[in-house]
Order: sequence, then C-alpha cells, then structure tokens
Amino acid sequence: DAILKRQHWEATTIDFANALMCACRDGSICFYSRDSRSVHRLPAESGAKTVEMSSRRARTSSGVVVHMESDIPEEGCCCVDGNGGMYVAGSVGEDLSSGLAVWYFSLGKPPTVTKL
Repeated sequence: DAILKRQHWEATTIDFANALMCACRDGSICFYSRDSRSVHRLPAESGAKTVEMSSRRARTSSGVVVHMESDIPEEGCCCVDGNGGMYVAGSVGEDLSSGLAVWYFSLGKPPTVTKL
C-alpha cells in the first residue's frame, strides 16, 4: 500500500523548479516539465493555481495512479505566443528517426501536434 502511494505521488507531482519556463505577455508563466512530459500554466492572478494544458493518460494499479503517459517529447524546446499559448518542439519518438513535431497548447482547447 505504501509503495502504491509513493508511486502515485511520483506520477502526479510536477517539479516546476526544474521545468523550462516562459513568461507570457499577460504576466502568466508557462512551464514545460521534461520529467513529467507535461505543460502547465500559472495565471498572473494572485493565489491562482497552476492549470495543466497538456493531456496525459493515467495508468493505474489497484485503482491507484502509478504513471502518467504522454506523447510530448522528453527532450525539447518551448516558447509562448502572444495569446498565452505554448509551443513545444521535439522528436516524435524516442529518437530523431521518427522525425520532429511541434505541439501547441492553449487553455480551453485540446492540444494539437504537427509533424514536420
């Protein structure tokens, strides 16, 4: 039980201190966490909570989330646009043999990916 709780904590906790950060024009901050392969936005409003813009899939064991799966690259670069959206560019698969892609994330919209 303790092992599953630890796996759940590791799967669902985001280390923003080690994430790539981009400042948005409206004062919010976007984060690209390579470790969790996720994208988040911290609104500029005081006391606001971080919102995940990426879509990760939970993998469970005995009803407990033990891993979050994502198609976002583990190694990539990021930038923001003037409307508060965020781009992540990187390899499609585990290496460059499958090509490159750009993922786009925006609040209230599903993420999109364009293979290059």
